Amino acid sequence: MIAYGEMLGGPLLLTGPRGVGKTSLLLEVRRWAESEGFVVAHTSGVKYQPFLGDVLDRVTAALQATTAAAPRRRRIEQLSATVGVPMASASVSLRWPEAEQLSAVSPALVSPVEDLLHECAVAVRESGGAGLLLLIDELHEPLRSIEADRYVPNADAVRDAAVILNVLQHLDNDRDLNPLGMIAAGLPEAGTLLMRAATFAERVNEIRLGELGPSEARDVLSVPAAELGVRWHGDALAAAIELADGYPQALQVIGKWTWDGAELTEGAVITEADFQAAVPAITAHLDTMYERRWESATATERAFLTAMAELEIQSEGGRVRRGMIADRMGRSTDSIGPIRDSLLSKGIVEDAGHGLVRFTIPGFAAYVRESA
Repeated sequence: MIAYGEMLGGPLLLTGPRGVGKTSLLLEVRRWAESEGFVVAHTSGVKYQPFLGDVLDRVTAALQATTAAAPRRRRIEQLSATVGVPMASASVSLRWPEAEQLSAVSPALVSPVEDLLHECAVAVRESGGAGLLLLIDELHEPLRSIEADRYVPNADAVRDAAVILNVLQHLDNDRDLNPLGMIAAGLPEAGTLLMRAATFAERVNEIRLGELGPSEARDVLSVPAAELGVRWHGDALAAAIELADGYPQALQVIGKWTWDGAELTEGAVITEADFQAAVPAITAHLDTMYERRWESATATERAFLTAMAELEIQSEGGRVRRGMIADRMGRSTDSIGPIRDSLLSKGIVEDAGHGLVRFTIPGFAAYVRESA
């Protein structure tokens, strides 16, 4: 996009469990993109709510905050004024789950949105900028099912996803004329939810974020400290990495409480004693995270989580077979499918292979066994 003014291609989707760093990564992308001359429209999805209107509002607001739209301002203002008309008046009638995929939407919905994004992207490029970048966080939230036992989403939110995907596909046919890109983030289910909105969502480029390896986890703690002239002792670093188990948010919590408790100055060394002194505060912070996830679960979901946590002790890599969970609950494998799907939507568990699930957060299984 920077070099040739071409379209980024299909939407880029960052997925992963809560706390893995998706929102932080989008914010970092925004800072970098703006420093490289992009105009960035950044928004976040809201549960069960349509979101296209907010995306377009953020686009026009981002251009108004710059001088990029000046040569084409009148055309953009005209499109902005009219694009809401079909969106407001058009309706989509869907029957779920029989019609789970909306493979095509009315041209009356797609065309004005396509024209607006094209004009805005070209305006940025003509003014010397790199292009227009759309950032959408929490993309799974608008597309979630309102009902627990079958997929019944907000039809307007599904329509919005279908419109955006159609528009991006059309603009990509003339990629050299549309300096535009979209990067979204969501829970692992986001890709599947997009597929329900439009069949060609399979063209979305998905990057799944997961746990950090030992060397990356070590860098998370040691590099920022070294920049301030502080060093982690090897024993302290090993103990911290073991406790975090690769979970980015746990590393952040560990770093914060260890640093604050030790009251470090330049030239200091973080010892294992410093880390151990912070463990009670770290554990309390992590338990609060676990407790929120436990409290968000229904009674049936808690039975599922309890059975899964008990089986997790003897599992390989934390992966538990769904059939074993069903047996422990005294139910059939098919009957626990909706429970599993609901826990996937809440980001508490994730698919770990055919017939397998695992907890998204290291330490949660132990919390369930010992506390919940």
